[in-house]
Amino acid sequence: IRWHISAAKSIAMTPEQYALRIKDNPDSALITQVYARYEEELAKNNAFDFDEFFLIARVDLRYERAVRKNSPKTTPLTLTIFC
Repeated sequence: IRWHISAAKSIAMTPEQYALRIKDNPDSALITQVYARYEEELAKNNAFDFDEFFLIARVDLRYERAVRKNSPKTTPLTLTIFC
């Protein structure tokens, strides 16, 4: 199940979106249920997991490119990950 959650997050899919992608998997209902509950618990605790670091970095880098393109004076983006 952990592999599926990580795979879904690596392609930025919600539990509902991922459920459609794996609908032919015999364990799809269980995987989706666990993934959805996991996301609820993360949100409830104001937390995120390691896979989300990559999504955050990707969004930040896209934003930084857009800002640099439209603004001649910008400062570099720094992303610090504490493990």
